[in-house]
Amino acid sequence: MAKKTGLEDIFKRTEAESGGPDLTDLDAGNIQSTGVGLRQGEIQALDAIGRALGNQLQTEPVARNALIRLAARRLIIEYRAGKLDLLPYFETPEKPKPKLRLD
Repeated sequence: MAKKTGLEDIFKRTEAESGGPDLTDLDAGNIQSTGVGLRQGEIQALDAIGRALGNQLQTEPVARNALIRLAARRLIIEYRAGKLDLLPYFETPEKPKPKLRLD
């Protein structure tokens, strides 16, 4: 019998941590463009981060799209793992008062 080297299937997908959320669905499908509304200050901050990363990597600045995709992926992972509570960021609107209609 041949001796196992541990390199029998080097392209096998690695297993997720036991008990962790299943993230395989995040890679499903094609990339779809979606608009994200950002304030000017947020855009400037993303551009500064992209420039800083580009300088560290000695490349062109990292694109905003790449940074936003990374941020979205991290948000999903942290939320599914129960490490991120999103409720404090949202307000529940008041129930609207009934309106009288005279038709």
